[in-house]
Amino acid sequence: MSVSTGKASNLTKDDRTIVTQSEAVVPANAFGDKTIGMASGFMLLVNNLTGPGLVEMPGVNSSGGWFMTALILFICWIACAFSSTMLLEAMKRVPGNSKFEQRIEFTTLAKYHFVGALKPLYYATLGMFLLTFLINLVTSVIESAQTMDAALIEIFGKSCALQFHNNETASVEISGSLGFECVGKGNDGSQDSPFGANAYVLSVGYIVVLLIALPLGYWNLDDNIWVQNLAFVGLSFIVVEWCIQAIITGIDFSENHVPFVGSDQSSLYAVVLFNYAFVVTIPSWANEKKVGVNINKSVWWSTLCGTAMFFFTGIFIAGAWDCSGSNSDLLAKFTNSSTHGVSPLTKALAYLFPVIALVTGIPIFSIIVRYNLLENNICGTFWANFWGAIFPWIAAIFLYTGNALNDTVVWAGLLTIVPLNFVLPAWFYIQALKEDENDGCSLDSDGNRIETEESGLLCNGESTSVVNTSRKWKVDDEVDAWIPGHQWLQAVVTTVEPVENESTYTVTDIDGVVREGIAQTNIRERSYKPTFGPHAGDTREVVAEDESEPSSPTQKIVRSHLNDLQNQLDRYEQEIERLREEINTFIVYFPGDDEQQKMKRILQQELKRLQKKVDLTIKDMDEAKAGNMTLTPAQRDELFSALPFKYSTKTKVGIAWSIIVITTIINFIALGYEISDLA
Repeated sequence: MSVSTGKASNLTKDDRTIVTQSEAVVPANAFGDKTIGMASGFMLLVNNLTGPGLVEMPGVNSSGGWFMTALILFICWIACAFSSTMLLEAMKRVPGNSKFEQRIEFTTLAKYHFVGALKPLYYATLGMFLLTFLINLVTSVIESAQTMDAALIEIFGKSCALQFHNNETASVEISGSLGFECVGKGNDGSQDSPFGANAYVLSVGYIVVLLIALPLGYWNLDDNIWVQNLAFVGLSFIVVEWCIQAIITGIDFSENHVPFVGSDQSSLYAVVLFNYAFVVTIPSWANEKKVGVNINKSVWWSTLCGTAMFFFTGIFIAGAWDCSGSNSDLLAKFTNSSTHGVSPLTKALAYLFPVIALVTGIPIFSIIVRYNLLENNICGTFWANFWGAIFPWIAAIFLYTGNALNDTVVWAGLLTIVPLNFVLPAWFYIQALKEDENDGCSLDSDGNRIETEESGLLCNGESTSVVNTSRKWKVDDEVDAWIPGHQWLQAVVTTVEPVENESTYTVTDIDGVVREGIAQTNIRERSYKPTFGPHAGDTREVVAEDESEPSSPTQKIVRSHLNDLQNQLDRYEQEIERLREEINTFIVYFPGDDEQQKMKRILQQELKRLQKKVDLTIKDMDEAKAGNMTLTPAQRDELFSALPFKYSTKTKVGIAWSIIVITTIINFIALGYEISDLA
């Protein structure tokens, strides 16, 4: 069936046809390769999880109490880990991605599920996603630059900036309103920026951070891994040193320092939620991890490690120093010369922390923004790099001084973090389970399968190149075609070329790019054409011995593996039969010919080699039948599941809904506290 571009269609999700991509939509080097191993992926995920939120934990322990902090941390850790694995399983269930062989970003998954009447939700998701990342990028740039300027003042006694605007109400008096000016230790005001508020400056600290982070933002995720490895080592050292310094200073777990349940929990819920806003970064890692990397171990152990860092850093430092109220700024406390018990190393690490936690995180956010813009075909490589890597630095110049961005960050976070990181991943997972439960078949408005003869439905059992169609397409029918890497295409059927048990689709999109794919029904028989022997070229039908449904994903893979081994064994046996016939010919017709006898010995050696392969193949089959089969990396990816296979779909859906409900309640509590602060 050939399909060409047509006017926009209003087809529902049940009307879609799946094809596979045969031509690249973006340059090949626009994305990274699958090279991120287990250890490097673990470090990357820990870095993405912890970040700047780590320094907020002592304050919430002092004000909210260690028990409530630990409880909310535990709840959010479980919810975060499940949301991450559910999101990954939803990605895996997209046609053609059962082994994570396609690139599916977070917003790609939204585009897959939000179709028809739900399409506005896709645009809302994309908007929330980009807004959240861009705000976080601008904030990270500003905080990194401000801390770098403070470090320069501490080390060199001053930091300078090119000042091109200074409002009359600027809180810091700088000699002159324009030009290259400097501030010192005694002239840093009460603002976050050493240059005060209402002044537009291009500081030395900003330039230093830009030179470090901006080039990394143009790399791909896999290229940044060595930076993330160094950042993880540095972050781990900082956490350990701070905890040791707290023990040396003396930890007081009394109610005065770290209460069991604090009287002020206004910041607790928001801070913890902000710390776990990393689920949306998970797809980019999954797309570039090595084949076979254990997904569940990577996600659960990395989130556990990050949670442990949150807990121990918060409770140890809160027990050693007063972190309540206005004293909750940990970095300001450690860099303040009047704070007791702070060693020179602790102070130096306080200046280094933003470089490790923020500067190394800026490129990752830039890359993820670029990946999602390219995957959704919103813009080309140039503009994707501009919005992901350049725009945040331009915006940071105008927001560098003052505190105008603080409230925006808080409200944007509270309104988007839970929907993006908890609600949508769980919802995508629920929808993927429903599709799988119905074998990829279309459902009517009451949730019933559409399988009438008139509809011509193709239910997808094992094919990864087609989801479903609610009818057989005809010429001039409008269709929505899903292509991994290009997503939904709106097109018109021009020709239909039916083939027994399958149909070939050619799709021409709005750019005139042709892509092909195959849609086929689930056929239990397998066939192949022998390449050797008297029957070469003949099609041989082989029916599987066990026609029962597999009881687990592992059994399904084992059965498929046994079928492959049987095919391989059949080919070996055919080749052995051919060799025996040729050897017999040499024996009968050329008994005294030395050259022919030499050829006979070569064939006999080849025969022995094939017989050894047959023995090894039979051994592999016996091991597979006995349950001792060694899975390939791709098969391990195919077996990935967020929840155990033995759980029913109802149980899995119930767990997903529990995550949605619990995190939404925590979000409403955080919003309630924020609204009460405004009153």
